[in-house]
Amino acid sequence: MTAVLKLVFISFIMSGMALAQNLFSGPECIMLDEPRDRYLISNYYDGTILSLDMDGNQTLFKSGLTNALSFDMLGDSLFISTGTSVTIVDLNTAATISTIPIAGSVGLDGLLYYEDHLYVLGTNSTVFKIRLSDETYWTWVQGAFPGQPQDIIYDPTNDRMILCTYNGSKTLWSIQIADSSVSPIIDTEIGGFDGMAMDHEGNLYISSWSTEAIHMYNDEFVHPPITVFDNGSGSANISIIERDTLLAMPFFDEDTILITHLPNDYIGIRFTAEPRIGETPLLVQFSDHTYAAPSIDNWYWDIDSDGEVDLSGPNPIGTYTSPGIYSVLVNVDNANRSDSQLVEDMIHVYDSGETGLFFNGRNSYSISDTMMSINPQNALGVTAWIYPLGWGSDNVYGGGIISKGAFWFSISKNATSQDQHTLFLQLFHESGPPSYHQASLNVIWLDNWMHVGMSYDAATSEVKMYVNGDSVEVTSLGSGNGPLIDMSLSPITVGSIGNTRSFHGVLDEVSLWEMVLDESAVQTLMNGGINASAEGLLAAWDMNQGAGSIVEDLVGDAELQLSETTWSMGTSHVMTSHDGSDKITHPESPFLFNVYPNPFNPTTTISFDLPELLDVRLTIYDVKGREVLTLRSEEQLAGQYQVQWNGANESGNPVSTGVYFAHLQAGSFSQTIKMVYLR
Repeated sequence: MTAVLKLVFISFIMSGMALAQNLFSGPECIMLDEPRDRYLISNYYDGTILSLDMDGNQTLFKSGLTNALSFDMLGDSLFISTGTSVTIVDLNTAATISTIPIAGSVGLDGLLYYEDHLYVLGTNSTVFKIRLSDETYWTWVQGAFPGQPQDIIYDPTNDRMILCTYNGSKTLWSIQIADSSVSPIIDTEIGGFDGMAMDHEGNLYISSWSTEAIHMYNDEFVHPPITVFDNGSGSANISIIERDTLLAMPFFDEDTILITHLPNDYIGIRFTAEPRIGETPLLVQFSDHTYAAPSIDNWYWDIDSDGEVDLSGPNPIGTYTSPGIYSVLVNVDNANRSDSQLVEDMIHVYDSGETGLFFNGRNSYSISDTMMSINPQNALGVTAWIYPLGWGSDNVYGGGIISKGAFWFSISKNATSQDQHTLFLQLFHESGPPSYHQASLNVIWLDNWMHVGMSYDAATSEVKMYVNGDSVEVTSLGSGNGPLIDMSLSPITVGSIGNTRSFHGVLDEVSLWEMVLDESAVQTLMNGGINASAEGLLAAWDMNQGAGSIVEDLVGDAELQLSETTWSMGTSHVMTSHDGSDKITHPESPFLFNVYPNPFNPTTTISFDLPELLDVRLTIYDVKGREVLTLRSEEQLAGQYQVQWNGANESGNPVSTGVYFAHLQAGSFSQTIKMVYLR
C-alpha cells in the first residue's frame, strides 16, 4: 500500500492549502525518515518540525524552537540548526535530548552529520565542528570563502566536504577533511545557492534562488549544468530519497513541497582534446566525457569547422594537416534525444618550425627562481633573437630582454637622451655605483628580427655589444667597475626587468653565459643556434615548446614560468641591417605576425613578410567563419607589409565586440591568427 501511495507525490508540488491542514510556514528542509516511513519538514518562521506521512497528512512533530532550519538524522536522533544553537531531538518521542549553544555564532543554517561529528554553518563565513561524544565544538573553517555559507554535504568519492554560499560568491568550494583546507571546485554562473544533495552516482543537485531552479552537475562538474526543475520561488534545501529514486525540496516563499523523480532523461556534453596546440601534422586525441540517461549511442565530430562529419565514436583521433585555428563540434544522441556542443577556437595548428614568446610591453614577463645560484660575477654574456614591436613600458630602460640581480639588459628608446633606439645595459658592482652602457644610436629597429648580444669582463670592466653578429660601439657612464654584486639569491627574468618594464614583441633563443663572448662566438650562436653542452653556458631557452606555461631550460633546471605571454607560431629569423637600409635575408615563407594591439580598439596592425612575388589575400572572418572584410587581394612583391584594420566590415559599419580571425593566403601558404575587438 505504501509504494502505491508514494505515487501521489511524484512530479507534483504539494501545498498545505490543498490538504486538510496548512502547517507550512517558510519550509526550509525536508528529509525522509525511512524507519518511520514519513517525511520531516522544518519551518523557519514558527520554529516547528512537521511530519508528512505517505498519505499526505501533516502533523506537528516538534515545536518551541527559535528557528528551524537545516537538519540531519542518525538512528533515533534528529540534529537541528536553530540559528544560534544545535538541538538534538528523539525521533520517536520528539523529546529534546540536548541543546548545544554555539558562542559567537551568527545565523547557524546548513548542518551535516559525518563520523560522530556535526558540521554546522554560520552565516559569518564560519564552519563549526561539534564532537557529539562530549558536545564540545570549535571553529573548523573561518573566512576562507566570501559570502554567506548556506549548505554543506559530504562527497564520498573525493573524501571531502562541498560547500555553497547564498551570496558573495558563485563558487562551489571544497573543504578537505584531513586539514580543513579550502579550495574552489568550480566557478559557476548561477549563485544564490541554498541547498545541495548528491545521488549514488555522484551527481550533485543544487538549488538556486537566483534562477529559481534546481541544477545538476555530474561528478566531473561539467559546466553549464543541467536544469532539472525551474518552476518555483524560494528554492530551499534538497533531499535525495534513494529508496524511491525521488528528489524532494521545499519552496520557502510559496509554502509548498516538491517531490519528483530523479531525472532519467538528459544529456550533458563534455569532451576534451589533447594536444590542443602544435605544428602540422598534428594528431589530436578527442575524448568524450558526456553524462547522459539513457547512455549515448552515437557521436559525430566536425573537427575542422567545415560543416562535415569527420570522425565518429566516443574517443576518435583526428589529424590536422593545415595551419589554422579550428572550432570543434560534436553531435551526440541516445534513444530519447540528441544534443550538440561547439567549442570555438579549440585547436591551434601552426606550420612546422620555430616558435617564440610574445611579450605585450605592459605586464608580460617570465621568471625562473629554481636556479638562482647562477652567479656570473666576473664574466657575463647574453645573446637573444628579438622582434621588437615597440620600446616597452619604460622609455629609459625600455623593454627588458633579460635581467638578474646584478644586470639589466634591454632595448631603449631614450637611454640618455631622446630617440636613441639602442641597446642598454645596467650593471651593479661590488665596488662603486652602478654603471650604464648603451650601444650606438639607431642600431635597433622595430618590426624586424635582430640578433643581439652583450658581454662583460670584470677583469677589465669592458662591455661589448653585438647586433646581428657584428660588434657595435658602446658608450659607458658611471664609475662602477670590477666584479658584479652577488646575484645568487636573485631570480632570472626574461622579457622584462624584474616583473616590470616588459619587452614588447617576440623573444627567441635567449642564452646566459659565464664567459666573455667575442664576435666569433656570437656569430656562431646566431648562425648555428645554441649548443646546450657548450662550455660556459649557464642557461638557455629556445622557446620551441609552442604551448604551455613553462619554458624549459636546455642546460639545467632554470625553467621559466610565464605570465601574460603568448606563443608566437612559425617564427623565422629574418634580420635587418643595423641602419635599416636593407634586408640581410628574406624569409623562406610568409609570416603572419602577432596582431598588435590585441585586444584592440579602434585599430590594429597586421604585419607579414613575403619571400617573393606572390598573390596575397588577407581576410577577416568572424567566429562562425563568415567573411567580414577583405583587407588585401592583389599580387605583391617580396618584402614586409603592415595592414591596419579599424574594426569595420565590408560596408564600413563597425563590427560588434568579439573574437575575429585574420587569415593570410599567400601562394600556397596560409596562416590564421585570432583577434579580440573591443568597442
